[in-house]
Amino acid sequence: MDKSLFIFNRKKIIDNMLDNSVLVSFSVPKGEVKNDVNRNYFYLCGNFEFENIVMLVKNNGVCKEMMFINPYDEFKAKWVGAPLSAEEITEQSGIIDVRYLSEFEDVLNGYLKDLTKLYVDLENDKNEYSHEKLFSKKKKEEYQHLVIFNSQDLFKKARTIKHELEIEE
Repeated sequence: MDKSLFIFNRKKIIDNMLDNSVLVSFSVPKGEVKNDVNRNYFYLCGNFEFENIVMLVKNNGVCKEMMFINPYDEFKAKWVGAPLSAEEITEQSGIIDVRYLSEFEDVLNGYLKDLTKLYVDLENDKNEYSHEKLFSKKKKEEYQHLVIFNSQDLFKKARTIKHELEIEE
C-alpha cells in the first residue's frame, strides 16, 4: 500500500486527539500469540512486524509521529528473517522519526512528565492481564496526574472517512 494512506490515517487520529496527549499503539508483543497484527497499529503504519510501537504526540498543537522498532540481529535474521530497517519503515509508513525499542520508555517518560493524557489501544480487550492493560496500569502508577483513554474511539471515528486508496482495495 502507498504510504500516503498511513500518513492520512495518522493525521485523522491526531486531529481527534486531545491536546497535551500521547497515543501509543503496539503491534503484537513478543511471546503473545495472536492471529495477526493489531489492526489499529497496522492502520497507523502498514507494518506487520512483531514488537514495534507507534507513538503520536500532540503537545500545545504541535504534533509528532515516532515509531520504535527492533534493531537488526544477525542471528535472528538468519533464522526468522531480518526486521525492516529504519529507512524501510519510513518508506513503508511515512514516519520519519524511527528509533529502536530500547529508547521507547525514556522518550515516552519524557513526554509523560508534562502531558496529562495517554491513549492506549485497548481494542476489544477483556483480559485484565493483557500487555496494553498492564502497560496502562504501570503508567498510571508512575504518573498519577495521567488520565488514560482507550484509543478505540479515535480509531472508530477515523475509520468513518475512507481514503481513496482504501476504497480502491
